[in-house]
Amino acid sequence: MLRKLLTVIIPVFNTENYLERCLESVLNQSYKNIEIIAVDDASTDNSKYILEKYMKLNNNIKCIILQENHGAGNARNVGLSIANGEYIAFIDSDDWVDTNFYMSLINEMEEHSLDVALAGIIDEREDRKAWTYRYKYPFNNQISGNFAVKLLIKSNNQDIFITPMVNNKVYRKEQLQRMGLKFLVNSYNEDDIFSFLFFKKVKKVGVVKDVFYHYFQRPTSITGLYKKRFVDDLVSAFLYLINEKNYLKTDRDIINYFFRNLSFIIDLLFESNLSDKEIKTQLVYIIKKIGKIYSFEELLDFFDLERIENFLR
Repeated sequence: MLRKLLTVIIPVFNTENYLERCLESVLNQSYKNIEIIAVDDASTDNSKYILEKYMKLNNNIKCIILQENHGAGNARNVGLSIANGEYIAFIDSDDWVDTNFYMSLINEMEEHSLDVALAGIIDEREDRKAWTYRYKYPFNNQISGNFAVKLLIKSNNQDIFITPMVNNKVYRKEQLQRMGLKFLVNSYNEDDIFSFLFFKKVKKVGVVKDVFYHYFQRPTSITGLYKKRFVDDLVSAFLYLINEKNYLKTDRDIINYFFRNLSFIIDLLFESNLSDKEIKTQLVYIIKKIGKIYSFEELLDFFDLERIENFLR
């Protein structure tokens, strides 16, 4: 019996050295009924030619070539708009998945009527021996969407957590359509907002053991360096939740998630090579940007003094 169709959406930008590895990992899945939609985001290397070669050899690959670069969020939205699968998955073009990844997640979804299933993540590097677990789930489990939000925003200490990254998950497409859910365009917080909105609305979430998404850390990657734009995008993303999605800024989940993301940015700032003077300038900038969402008086109402002290430290 033919299994339900899975659509795997791959945003592609200048990954000619890694793209074939990604495509091969999807093409050789134990789950065979897969539609691959690769969206080239105006690459300037040979990525689009690699895609065209694979499309000629595999009739389950569709290739969309965009003329202007608008980021992974827009490329994923393009893929979603033409996806035919009952299940949806995303993978970045320099990453790969275990050969039983999609079978394991979809089996769990079908057995327990889940809205989404997720698995662990392994951080990979050029040195194949230097891999590390980022997320590892020791058992299969089914949890509520409300509890998944708590794991996402890390509001409590738990034995497991959920990453906002969308790539280690399989989604039921009807849920995405019902929510009208799309990615923010040209935002570093595209995954954060997508995941927050999704888990806020769903009821049943599955955690799957023993299979992994392989997240490749390219040596040229600069995602770990501080950028002022990180602050701009974070504030814009949460203003989007408040102004366009009608979440109250006093919503405890909103507050926790905003400040968890902000803490990460501040950590990057203090780990950067900027001078003390430049760091102070950036801190002033961050405080002014926070003021677009929360006044100082509101912050004092939201948090006890001990938590504010720890945050400032």
